[in-house]
Amino acid sequence: MKIDPEFELLIPPLTDEEFNQLRDNILEDCEVREPLVTWNGIILDGHNRWKIIQENPGIHYKTIEMIFLSRNEAKAWMIRNQLGRRNLPNYERARLALQLKPLLAEEASKRMKAGKADPTKKSAEGEVREQLAKAAGVSHDTISKVEKIEAKATPEVKEQLRKGELSINKAYSEIKEVERKEEPIPIAEEKPKQPEYTFENLLQEISASCDNYVKFVRDTLVKRSTMYADSDKKQRVLEAIVNVRTRIEEIEKILK
Repeated sequence: MKIDPEFELLIPPLTDEEFNQLRDNILEDCEVREPLVTWNGIILDGHNRWKIIQENPGIHYKTIEMIFLSRNEAKAWMIRNQLGRRNLPNYERARLALQLKPLLAEEASKRMKAGKADPTKKSAEGEVREQLAKAAGVSHDTISKVEKIEAKATPEVKEQLRKGELSINKAYSEIKEVERKEEPIPIAEEKPKQPEYTFENLLQEISASCDNYVKFVRDTLVKRSTMYADSDKKQRVLEAIVNVRTRIEEIEKILK
């Protein structure tokens, strides 16, 4: 029988206590009660039992050969088998289930293209996430957090999670905090520099203001000419114009 390193990594390791208990049981019975499951001679289920057998020649054991069309199918069986048999913490359950993601994504995509997808699912991605959560027996939120942890956490953090020394929420929060601190500070857009106000600007503003006022008075007098047709009203308009001159004189005093 052969050990495939990729397949072996899919199996959550036993604790020392669990491994010792398994070995004691096998040695006491002088046999391995559960058959080792293989595919093309590669062990899919029974890596720990096979190790004990190798260390203790003469132990009786049986094997069952499975038939799969691809490595992906064999891996999917291994993962589902582990999830169904072992009492694993949520982190390990979610981590294992995430190994199914590429296979499930491919299947979901095929169903979408063939028009056989569940109409209640908005996308292939949503369907896959639901299947992963169901397979692991955890929430969608836990699947998302563990996926982030697997991508970002250090080996030390992952080991703490496996041992139950750190919670998923705590590890996820720490990763998000690090990401927040690493986000680049947005650079404020530099406001265009205003041109310097000069003496020429002052003269131009005074001239423009005068021109605008004269135009306004002239246009108003032409437009409202019928309102001051009689001499009395015309005189009052002239007085208003003279009043404007008086105010201009007041402005002139500022410059003297």
